[in-house]
Amino acid sequence: MIAKWFVEEEDTEKALEIKDLHVKGGVALLSPVLALFELGNVLARHPSITAIDSERAFGFLLDLGLELRSFAEPTLLRESFETSRRLRISFYDACYVALARRQRCPFVTADKELHRRVKRHCDSHLLREGLS
Repeated sequence: MIAKWFVEEEDTEKALEIKDLHVKGGVALLSPVLALFELGNVLARHPSITAIDSERAFGFLLDLGLELRSFAEPTLLRESFETSRRLRISFYDACYVALARRQRCPFVTADKELHRRVKRHCDSHLLREGLS
């Protein structure tokens, strides 16, 4: 979802609404630190983003005040691994799901198939439907 703040894709408008809500203090956004690596790749390699724009965007992301969580904790890594196996999702995606479950917060994804697989496991919301 965060990549949609910087790259025009399907549901970008909904993603920007959530970002704006965060900026205004309406919601807190929590994410695994993995999101920084994902966004770093997108911003550094996307053909439509200039070097200057990518540096600005990454700086904006760092200054946005996202609550980033490390996954160095063995308990959370085990939970992510078990979630990945049980729900047949990538370990990477399972890290986001496990964090949402642990923090008892909504999990928002633009991926319809991922949402379908995890919606009984956590408070999952499809981005296009918003947080309601």
